[in-house]
Amino acid sequence: MITQERLKEVLDYNPETGDFVWCELPRRGVKSGSIAGSKHHNGWGNVYLRIRVDSKLYLAHRLAFLYMTGEMPDDGKEVDHIDGNGLNNSWENLRLVTRTGNSRNTKLQSNNKSGYSGVIWHKAREKWRVKIGGIDYGYFYSIDDATLMAAVTYERLGYHRNHGSIR
Repeated sequence: MITQERLKEVLDYNPETGDFVWCELPRRGVKSGSIAGSKHHNGWGNVYLRIRVDSKLYLAHRLAFLYMTGEMPDDGKEVDHIDGNGLNNSWENLRLVTRTGNSRNTKLQSNNKSGYSGVIWHKAREKWRVKIGGIDYGYFYSIDDATLMAAVTYERLGYHRNHGSIR
């Protein structure tokens, strides 16, 4: 596993922009001073930056955490992109959370038809249904009432303010 000391030998991190820049020649064809990393699609619709250091691939947001704190996240902790943009690795956009906390800052799913996270149309009852985390929070004739219930519930459960925002 890479250490903060080794990371700082090969890369320089700009906390304001989130960019990593090569300090020394990592391999042929890469110049010192060039921005490090390549885009990686994780298969779940998210795009992140990966950087190869000493023949091992690392996610740039995890390297940013190591660079700034001296520790690589472990013990079930994840680095969350607050704005939901996996390419924005600025320090102010990153936070250490549990997997549950990270899932509480996800964008609206592309197959959502209501336009609101946790609000679905229940055809048999002809009502809007609020279902969050596998728990039903009621059925509503009005989409406005259903979205209000969803918003209140998300806040009460500690979801991030960006949760369910449109992709």
